[in-house]
Amino acid sequence: MNSLLSLLSDKLYSIQPENIVQVLINTFEYTLMHASKLPTKNGDILIAPDLSSFNLIDLEQTPDLIEKGYEDTREFFKKIVR
Repeated sequence: MNSLLSLLSDKLYSIQPENIVQVLINTFEYTLMHASKLPTKNGDILIAPDLSSFNLIDLEQTPDLIEKGYEDTREFFKKIVR
C-alpha cells in the first residue's frame, strides 16, 4: 500500500497546477490518499488492487471498482487457502 501511495504522490506532485481548479483537485486527491492510510494501520490483511487505470473522481466507474476489488480478494484467498 505504501508503494501505491508513493506512486500516486509522485504522480500527483510532479504536475504543477496551472489554476485554482487543479489546486483543488490536487488537494482532494492528497486528502483521499492520506485518509485511506488510517483504516489500514491496524489491519491484519490488506488487499490493495491495482487501481491505476481508474480515475479518482469518476463515480460512474464504481461498479468496475467493486468488481476489481472482488476479483482481487478472491484471488488473494485462493492463494492462502491452498
